[in-house]
Amino acid sequence: MLCSEYGIAEEHVWVMPARGWALVEQGEVEAGVSVAIEGLALQREILSDIARPQFLCHLIEALAKAKKPREALAAAAEALSVAEKTGDHYYDAEVYRLKGEMVLRENGKTQRKLKHASISPSRSHAGKTPNPWSCGQPRA
Repeated sequence: MLCSEYGIAEEHVWVMPARGWALVEQGEVEAGVSVAIEGLALQREILSDIARPQFLCHLIEALAKAKKPREALAAAAEALSVAEKTGDHYYDAEVYRLKGEMVLRENGKTQRKLKHASISPSRSHAGKTPNPWSCGQPRA
């Protein structure tokens, strides 16, 4: 890489989350997620919060493709926290968009689980309207 060749380590660290995202887009999901996480960890080591919310968005998208919405939501929370701390709010809209996608994805999983776990009404209750005040006992 040019950054290594010219000894500009900070720029190399800054591009790692974007490189990770690019790897994910090319189908190398696990490798891409690892590169993005490593880049963000190295940024933290050199105490660089410059454009961190943007770089976290690359990780959020990579985690979404890796089907890891909980980790993506944690990255979104970090991005918003960093933005609040640094005043670097130019990427907030994208963070909220990605966070919304992850919440919808998680809610969809929950809805599917609830649907599959639901109990069908017994035959004795079929066709009868339940009384909301009777703790589930059907009206006659």
